[in-house]
Amino acid sequence: MLTCWVYRQKISESLDAGHALPRTLPNHLQSCRSCRDFYEAGLQINELLASGAGRERVSSPPFLQGKILTALNDSREGPHPGRIRLAWAATAFAVAAVLVGAWFLWHQPPLQPQPQPVVRSGQNPGQAAEWFAAAARLPSEDTLLEWGQKLDQPLETELKSVLHDARKALASLAQNFLPDELSPLP
Repeated sequence: MLTCWVYRQKISESLDAGHALPRTLPNHLQSCRSCRDFYEAGLQINELLASGAGRERVSSPPFLQGKILTALNDSREGPHPGRIRLAWAATAFAVAAVLVGAWFLWHQPPLQPQPQPVVRSGQNPGQAAEWFAAAARLPSEDTLLEWGQKLDQPLETELKSVLHDARKALASLAQNFLPDELSPLP
């Protein structure tokens, strides 16, 4: 039941913290057998843990307490001065970078609009193609062919490597698994 799940969460929290149960829990424990068993099991576990804790207690090294107290005192004093200087330096660098970037943007020459030629319907198709290539600044046919070959080189190298590996694998399989009469290798 959902209410039992909520009450069991509250029981666990109270037992773990060593606090008394909330006011609404005793009424529920009187009416719900499973929650009462859960609470009693939790009490037994706490008692067993407390009784065994005394035997397991080990004294801490003498330097540990001093280290802990020093660390606590350092944290109360505030941040380390070196960290403050580093934060200021990083902030100053960021501000300088923004100012330099703004200066470059401010002093950048304005873009000049390019005149766009008008295509007339009576023009020769070859002239229109030349105009379009010039207006769009398309690369030449030779440049496109060169780019295509450069883009294909890694693929061709990989394909050659795959074919070489496949041939070696087939030769190895044939050598190891085919009878000598059927093996193509000498």
